[in-house]
Amino acid sequence: MGGQQAPAVGEPALAVGGGTAVLAPPMAVPLPDTVTFRSTRPPVNPRLLLLLVPLAAIAVAGAGYLGHGPLANQFVKWGLSEPRAVLLPAAWTPVIDPSDSFTADLPAGSTDVFASFDPSQPDAGGIVGERVEGLDGTFMEVAWTDLGFGPEGVRAFENEAGMRELAERYAATRLGGETTVVRDVTVPEGQGLDVVRVDGDDTIRTRFVLAGGRFYGLTTAGPDSGSRELDEAHQRMLASFDPKT
Repeated sequence: MGGQQAPAVGEPALAVGGGTAVLAPPMAVPLPDTVTFRSTRPPVNPRLLLLLVPLAAIAVAGAGYLGHGPLANQFVKWGLSEPRAVLLPAAWTPVIDPSDSFTADLPAGSTDVFASFDPSQPDAGGIVGERVEGLDGTFMEVAWTDLGFGPEGVRAFENEAGMRELAERYAATRLGGETTVVRDVTVPEGQGLDVVRVDGDDTIRTRFVLAGGRFYGLTTAGPDSGSRELDEAHQRMLASFDPKT
């Protein structure tokens, strides 16, 4: 009728406006021969893994044996190492020196420092402050002196060369050891200088501050084996230091 032809066998038919339209069969989507979900980055060389894994294990085990890292407590439980000693008291407290010249935070148990700066030189002035003794020769101290110059005499050293001169005299007389690091620092109180000295197996960290006619020494010293604990303690003391100028 009307010249319409029936759809061939296998072809779908669709009625449109009373007529019949022929649709082409659906086309299959081509697929790749190989489907992968792996990264396109080059694979890790297995020989490198064989080297890195044992090295990492040795490093973690070594740190645990020395008292650091996640295996430290386990090594103690196994009896393979001793508990790592804490060199300073865990509790801290604000302190005021006997002359009411500064405040600072120190581990609990500090004692007053009030003595001649250099007993061999009566005209070297006195030293006043607070000191805490820890284990294995560890100590922390915040103290000041005028080195016998008086407040106005100390102010005459308020320059780079003067600070270094006072610091060397203070360190050689009061602290001992040999200087390894000297670094100028900016401090809100006045002029500052960081000095590190080494005395055998001990490291002596001192920040010198010249403020208000007083020369302050903020010192943390102890064995290198406790350097992390002592570094943190030293920074805590420096952050709390407040000279009353």
